[in-house]
Amino acid sequence: MEPGVGDWSLWEKFRAAQQEMLLPAGQVAHIPVSVRYVDVGEAQRSTILLMHGIPTWGYLYHAVIPPLVAAGYRILAPDFLGHGWSDRRDRFDHP
Repeated sequence: MEPGVGDWSLWEKFRAAQQEMLLPAGQVAHIPVSVRYVDVGEAQRSTILLMHGIPTWGYLYHAVIPPLVAAGYRILAPDFLGHGWSDRRDRFDHP
């Protein structure tokens, strides 16, 4: 199995593989917010951005990511704000 790609059959393991990006105040909200995402693979072929719908989250792709990485793709799979483990609206609705 490729580095960074594990057995993500349990969402807890998928969450542990995620990284976090802090977006400064004023970029998308009046306070800093964090977005969690998976970034794995080496882009030997190209990069694929897996964007979930609403009301899903990045874990939707937990079974698809390992074969894509094994095929030589770099995979980015974010949890949009308000979904998965990215910050939720109740944190940034009120100044």
